[in-house]
Amino acid sequence: MGKLVYCNQWNHCHHDVLFSAIRNPEMQRYLLLPLDEERTYTEWFDNALSEMNQGESLAFVIRDIGEGNIVGCTRLMNYNTIHSSVEIGWTMIALECWRKGYSRESKLLLLSHAFEQLQIMRVQITTDINNSANMQLLESLGAHLDGILRKERRLPNGTFRDSAYFSVLAEEWPSIKINNSDCFTV
Repeated sequence: MGKLVYCNQWNHCHHDVLFSAIRNPEMQRYLLLPLDEERTYTEWFDNALSEMNQGESLAFVIRDIGEGNIVGCTRLMNYNTIHSSVEIGWTMIALECWRKGYSRESKLLLLSHAFEQLQIMRVQITTDINNSANMQLLESLGAHLDGILRKERRLPNGTFRDSAYFSVLAEEWPSIKINNSDCFTV
């Protein structure tokens, strides 16, 4: 549990409230799918539930500790047992909660879960290079920029994005956790 947020695995009852939290057009700029469209969102949401049921990913709602309200979501996905790796992705925080530390804490909570519960060796985080706030956040957490793949993913508007690939290794986690200890409750 963080000091600002906690994460619960999502289920069908989270569908509508999560849609309300993430459907702001400003939030859609860096997404690979138009999740402000209800049909696309529902397919994406149901796919995440299916992947969870198959043991391929874990999807979480992010809740504000003070109010208990759902303020976003995040996932551990692309779980690879052979290579002991997983990816943090689809982290979305409601617009009114931006720049309050919610994304930082949710990423730290997922890193903690990946390294301490799942015993993963490598966690990857991919972001659009134009998402400067997320790029700065990942660097400030201590994630390593592994590289940039140019024109790597097509966006809903037909343009291509350059993607920055960050990672955290198991041996780096203890110092990252110490350096961000202000985000964890005892």
